[in-house]
Amino acid sequence: MKHDITAVLIKHIQELYQILDKYNISDKLNFISEAETDMIFQKAILMSVGYIGELSKKLDDDIKKANPNVNWRRLSTSRNIIFHDYDIVDMEIISSVIFRDISSLRLMKEVDSKDIKQAIDLVINVFTEFVAPDYSDQGKNAFENYLKNKYEEISCGSIFENSGGRYIFACYQEGKIVGVIATKNHHSRISLMFVDKQYHKSGVSKHMFNFVLEKVKQIGVIPQITVSSSPYAVKVYEHLGFMKTGDQQETDGIIFIPMIYTEK
Repeated sequence: MKHDITAVLIKHIQELYQILDKYNISDKLNFISEAETDMIFQKAILMSVGYIGELSKKLDDDIKKANPNVNWRRLSTSRNIIFHDYDIVDMEIISSVIFRDISSLRLMKEVDSKDIKQAIDLVINVFTEFVAPDYSDQGKNAFENYLKNKYEEISCGSIFENSGGRYIFACYQEGKIVGVIATKNHHSRISLMFVDKQYHKSGVSKHMFNFVLEKVKQIGVIPQITVSSSPYAVKVYEHLGFMKTGDQQETDGIIFIPMIYTEK
């Protein structure tokens, strides 16, 4: 069975940051100091970085193009030195790989049963703080029921095949979910998009949207994507190139503005 390289890479990045958290490492200076005094920590880190470097060489080119801020050459070269020339490993370079390249790497993956709770929790937290204040109790309940159904569908391993499928994708950074986007109708319809508030205005929304846009292009049709935006998110979608196609509306307490993106 062929492994999902992106999923395996995310797993190793998660393990890397678990090690850093265990040793309470938050910056390069702290990292280098710990690596020089604790050989168990050093070896655990080097193995993690080595595996990540190896997997990065197998990623599709579109992922690398979507992450131009990552020094892919340095990442793969570090892997070669770790596995073949261990005695000359420079922890200063390894620290740069971790705190510049790996920390800024954003990976998109379809949400599975293992990560669905983390994804739904992010959506609920962001919805509650930024979107819910505009909604009535009816609207809040309708949205919560929608999320509950998504949670149950993915937890049970349901396969979405009707109307071109329904999908939930997540953006991972430092091994954790920082954004969630859901699509349907061959990805031509965005049904939700939320970003962890710590990553607002950091390009996560654009990263996720470009991911979906590429999927639409792969189908071979003129990219045209619609969304029913909450009042709060209108400016975000306008920044992505969407235009309003109607006035504010309300259905079952859900307030929205219809918008569309058309490839120019």
